[in-house]
Amino acid sequence: MERKIFWKLNIIDILLIAVVVLSLFALIYKLTHGNNDDPSAYLFTFVCDSAPIEVYDGIEAGTA
Repeated sequence: MERKIFWKLNIIDILLIAVVVLSLFALIYKLTHGNNDDPSAYLFTFVCDSAPIEVYDGIEAGTA
């Protein structure tokens, strides 16, 4: 009764293994060759109506 391990697996098992393997390949690809944009770069906009006018005068477009 020594059968190959492949024959002990049914179609659902094979599909699940294929999904896991493809997911791992996709994760490795994303980590190595994926989007090269800096994910830590954010743009925050905050409006405070009660701030003094001197604060608004010191702000320029594009300052970080």
